Amino acid sequence: MGKVEGGGWRWVGVGMLTTPPRGAFLSRLGIPEVKKKKKKKKKKKKKKKKKKKKKKKKKKKKKKKKKTHEEKKDVKKNK
Repeated sequence: MGKVEGGGWRWVGVGMLTTPPRGAFLSRLGIPEVKKKKKKKKKKKKKKKKKKKKKKKKKKKKKKKKKTHEEKKDVKKNK
């Protein structure tokens, strides 16, 4: 674990670099520490539930009653 002079980075482990606390880094450069503004958390929008469309019921067609032979004869007679 070594410290790189003036660079502001230090070794934490194999292949890992990290920055020292912000204030220490800036003071080394001669800049007074400026506090970071906290980021506001964005509110998650609620997802609207989709309304299910109701299926329209198909009207059943009434089947025509087949006329019997006798009924056909009656119709012809009445004409």
